[in-house]
Amino acid sequence: MKKQMYIKTIAFGLLTFFFSQSGISQETRKMENKERPTPEKIMEKMDANKDAMLTEDEAKGPLKKHFAKIDANKDGSLSMEELKAIPKRDKKGRGHGKRKGNQPSPEKIMEKLDANKDAKLSKDEAKGPLSKNFDKIDTDEDGYLTLEELKKVPKRNFKGKGKHKSDR
Repeated sequence: MKKQMYIKTIAFGLLTFFFSQSGISQETRKMENKERPTPEKIMEKMDANKDAMLTEDEAKGPLKKHFAKIDANKDGSLSMEELKAIPKRDKKGRGHGKRKGNQPSPEKIMEKLDANKDAKLSKDEAKGPLSKNFDKIDTDEDGYLTLEELKKVPKRNFKGKGKHKSDR
């Protein structure tokens, strides 16, 4: 009698384990195939007070993690336009759909980095290769980079070591 109960208990345990693992793998497959929600869906699900703006407290997951980067106007909330501007990942889920070697246009660089919107970049506003090569790009030596100066930068990208490819 005890032996039968012992076998039934083990069999029940194995069946329970098997079915629970099956459910986990199905859930994992669903998550892998899941498309990123649209900005409208994100706003609908996360905007607790329905003011059409997401605060950092309302944001969840990757949106909360990258909130400061996504908040383009730095007002502490995300608008629908800011959600729509989030770059999309490629089909393999890597990066942001940007291929290596692509350089943003001078207009995009100015738009992103010109914090005080005075149509010129100071040394403090310049980032990465622009910062490292600031003096080379600032051809009129006024301490600012203008759109015209950015347009004169060769199409090939600057390396992050502070030297241009042509300097080697």
